Amino acid sequence: MMQKALQHTRGFTLLELLVAISIFALLSLTAYAALDNSIKQKRIGEAQAKALRRIQISLLHIERDLQQAVNRGSNNGQSVEQAMEYSSLEPPTLRLTHIGRSNPLGRPRGHLQRTAYVLKEGRLYRMSWPHLDSLQGEEPQQAVLLENVESWSLRMLDSHRQWQQSWPQAGPTGQALEPLPMAVEMTLRIKGWGEIRRLIKLVGS
Repeated sequence: MMQKALQHTRGFTLLELLVAISIFALLSLTAYAALDNSIKQKRIGEAQAKALRRIQISLLHIERDLQQAVNRGSNNGQSVEQAMEYSSLEPPTLRLTHIGRSNPLGRPRGHLQRTAYVLKEGRLYRMSWPHLDSLQGEEPQQAVLLENVESWSLRMLDSHRQWQQSWPQAGPTGQALEPLPMAVEMTLRIKGWGEIRRLIKLVGS
């Protein structure tokens, strides 16, 4: 009887093992592909979130400086600059004097700062000088705010509610008609993000 039972008991054949291993391998590859895709999507999402934060912080920098602009020119040692100057000629450049200069160490210094924004080769730079009236050979601190910038432009709203493509507007004698505009419209185009537009009201105008 026992011999007869043993005759009916058998293990898996080689073909059955190969089929089972193939199915297991296919399921493993499918699971790995799904996991790998999930990791890639997470990394892409994190990279986009980081890029968005950088854009938001950069816009806050520009908006804050413009909102705190004041009517105070600057002497760079060779010429006197107006309180705010903007030219759309290459490279597009904005220069202005503003309050709100950070002073975490409490050093004895003025609260006004001369700052410039310049677009060069797809990078938007922010430059600031240690002194409002620059000393001979004094170099500004420079930082890259944004990269992959396709275009950056401003236009200024004067007191007659007219938009100007450059600033300041000069009178017959060459003097600036208005030191500060009432508002500034900024248009920024970033690769992969499209066009971003901001309307900024100047408090000190």
